[in-house]
Amino acid sequence: MEKIKKMSNILIYDVAAESGGALSVLNEFYQKAKNDLNNKYFIVVSIVNFEETENIKILKYPWVKKTWFHRLFMDIFFIKRVIKKYRIDEILSLQNHCINGIKVKQSVYVHNAIPFCEHRFKLIHDPFLWFYQNIIGLITKKSLKKADGIIVQNEWMKNAIIRMQHINPNIVHVLPIKINLTHEIERIKTDKTRFFYPATAFAFKNHKVIIDAVKALSSEEKAKIEVVFTIFGNENKLSRLIKKEIEEYKLPIQLVGTLDFSNMKEYYKSSYLLFPSYVETVGLPLIEAQYFNAPIIAADLEYARCSVGNYKNALFFNYNDSEHLLKKMKQIE
Repeated sequence: MEKIKKMSNILIYDVAAESGGALSVLNEFYQKAKNDLNNKYFIVVSIVNFEETENIKILKYPWVKKTWFHRLFMDIFFIKRVIKKYRIDEILSLQNHCINGIKVKQSVYVHNAIPFCEHRFKLIHDPFLWFYQNIIGLITKKSLKKADGIIVQNEWMKNAIIRMQHINPNIVHVLPIKINLTHEIERIKTDKTRFFYPATAFAFKNHKVIIDAVKALSSEEKAKIEVVFTIFGNENKLSRLIKKEIEEYKLPIQLVGTLDFSNMKEYYKSSYLLFPSYVETVGLPLIEAQYFNAPIIAADLEYARCSVGNYKNALFFNYNDSEHLLKKMKQIE
């Protein structure tokens, strides 16, 4: 008689997720768990809401978000109680690193590129990102040595982890981001040449290189273009500095704030996508823009080359060279 396989108790750990890409990833694994009726799932979250099902129990701990101390207490001590209480057989951590000090099979979903990116942050200029890259990054990298399986979003992350950590390639698996879009070939014409950069106001998003390129244009050239940033200009110190510089030099750059996807779609169809960010895992707009036949000018970095793939309507520039960017912007007009 064939032996019946025992149902496993699988824990999905992601107290960090609350919005954006991280929440999308968690939701994707939640949907997979719903369809796997051969196992019991325990999903550990902080403040997000998911419906419990016959095979899914939601373990919600909102106190994790109070302070970093609470988060550390969860990661180092409390989660071990949860694992013991629910007799967990297998763990999937969506937080870039393993849970230490337990003897349970673990897989890790790695979606933070900072420890593996080509750009190296300097302590004097970017203390937080330097700390994340060098201290948290070291913890992440050491943790991956203990993982039974590693999941990444694309080939460049897989190659970076294997190269840097000498990980067995057989345990690193690529799970691409799902894009629910259809191709639209028709473009929208505009009076001026429009460049679009959908990104939040963080230093590594590199708005500065675009601003410097636009500043180098002549008055006549400035009158023929418009650049669109998806920031408000008041959300943090950097965004306020960006707004101030735009106003001071009277640059043809619009700050339109956060956009829903219907508006994003219109900009993709009517613009050239600029993407100078020097820290990304995927750079989702690089993939989305291709569905709308948008020309792309991107940082010449591994993540961008990987996301652009064989798309023919793309140019690359040295991410810290505004003159090189300007040359590419003029090249496609």
